[in-house]
Amino acid sequence: KLTGDGMLVEFPSVVNAVDCAAGIQREMRTRNAEIPQDRRIEFRIGINLGDVIAEDGDIFGDGVNIAARIEAIAQPGGVAVSGSVRDHVGNKLELDFEDMGEQSLKNIEQPVRVYNVRLDAAPLYLSALAGIGQTGSANSTAAATSNKVSIAVLPFTNMSGDAEQDFFADGLAEDLLTELARNRHLSVVSRNSSFVYKGKAVNAQAAGRELGADFILEGSVRKSEARVRIAAQLVDCTTGNHVWVERYDRSIDDIFELQDEIVNCILVGLTFNLDEAAAMQRQRAATPSAGAYLAFLRGRAAWNAGDAIAAREQLRRTIELDPNYARALAFLAFLYADSRLLCDSGMSDSELVQCVSNLTERALRIDHSDPLVLNWVAFGLFAADKGETALRYIETASAMNPRHISIMLHRSLILSYLGRHGEGLDLIAKSIAAEPRLSTGFRGALSEINYLAGNYQAAIDVLEQIIDIPPDLMLVKTAALAQLGHFEEAKQIVQRAKAESKPNFDPVFVGRVLASRCKERADSNNWLDGFRKAGIEV
Repeated sequence: KLTGDGMLVEFPSVVNAVDCAAGIQREMRTRNAEIPQDRRIEFRIGINLGDVIAEDGDIFGDGVNIAARIEAIAQPGGVAVSGSVRDHVGNKLELDFEDMGEQSLKNIEQPVRVYNVRLDAAPLYLSALAGIGQTGSANSTAAATSNKVSIAVLPFTNMSGDAEQDFFADGLAEDLLTELARNRHLSVVSRNSSFVYKGKAVNAQAAGRELGADFILEGSVRKSEARVRIAAQLVDCTTGNHVWVERYDRSIDDIFELQDEIVNCILVGLTFNLDEAAAMQRQRAATPSAGAYLAFLRGRAAWNAGDAIAAREQLRRTIELDPNYARALAFLAFLYADSRLLCDSGMSDSELVQCVSNLTERALRIDHSDPLVLNWVAFGLFAADKGETALRYIETASAMNPRHISIMLHRSLILSYLGRHGEGLDLIAKSIAAEPRLSTGFRGALSEINYLAGNYQAAIDVLEQIIDIPPDLMLVKTAALAQLGHFEEAKQIVQRAKAESKPNFDPVFVGRVLASRCKERADSNNWLDGFRKAGIEV
């Protein structure tokens, strides 16, 4: 539990609580930076690990009292933790703890050892992309000092030949700079420093040295009649290579709405690429086995290519080589969970659910501060009909990395099955706007979300865009068709799904599982009704 004056927040683990508390205080520091001292909001956070008594939606006991007393002696804008918390965290977080010694706390009989979390020593969650941290890098000293990846946002170039469009180009860059500064894992060069390059030809490596930046985000705006083309690119200041490039073509209806949309699209693309690169570094650090790391990469490549069976085989190999590889355990749980409706795991359903449960538990014991571990664990729990528990983990993953496409997708799916259809639709709409090149899995989730919301034609239209539709998604389509009264067409697709699937594929089982995932009886009955109208006796 994370407690403060009148505030109680539940986290999956004490490690996650400490990590989030540090992130909250760093975020407050960022927001306070431009605010006069007498107008700043600063608060303290105290964290303790101990037994509590739960009663009428509240908690009591010495565990809570100690947390409250520790909060009182924490530094303004800081985080203080008890010795039990410090021991539990160990080396699982890249945080420094300053021993404040044993403290006599008000109304607490025994002295308590307290540690101050040093927020100036930031965790290196966003790792080096190509070249960062290499010996001889011009920016290595600055990077080592701040322990963060540093990024500079240069003013976007107005290529429209219309000086009045400068405000739009500058607005994009300034909004991007502001949003990136919210990320506690990034050090963002100030506007005053980066905007000195406005109107100048820029050499990324030279600018990186001058600004002390590891990466530069730059772009251009070209307006023509009622349309605008915006290009953005992330450049590695060490090598001068482009890490990420994207282009956006839009019509101009509302210039301010357009600006917000483009900023969000760029942030999602940028965050995704930074996260992917950080993942590579983190995976290497997470296992001492080069063989395990390579097997993990092969498994992920197989999954991306649509070969789930080969992906599972590589992930099993990964875990044989390193049984303590948290991401591999979580990803294999995800792969097995995803295979449940296709009935192709080689296990009975009860064995499969137990296997997913075991893998998720093992992954969480090893590392529950990694948002992708939490993301895959959440989907595994959801697919095993544990929606409420899955929601807690996916919400935590989203708090850590709100713009990761996979996290957004799984969160929207879980919310929808818990009956929160509007939230699910809104969230998946935002992710589609940012990443329109949808995978089969993404389209399948979107179809299910629309079905649950009663948008049957939309559910069908999404699946029509898949060339080789998997058998389980064919059944989603049949249910939607049947709800619209197209009974014969629905029954024909059921027969096709049976013919094109493996012998153990069971439409009745698929219908029952989809219904069992729903929290609300009306949603469950909706699935069952659709399948029955299509001739499947669920």
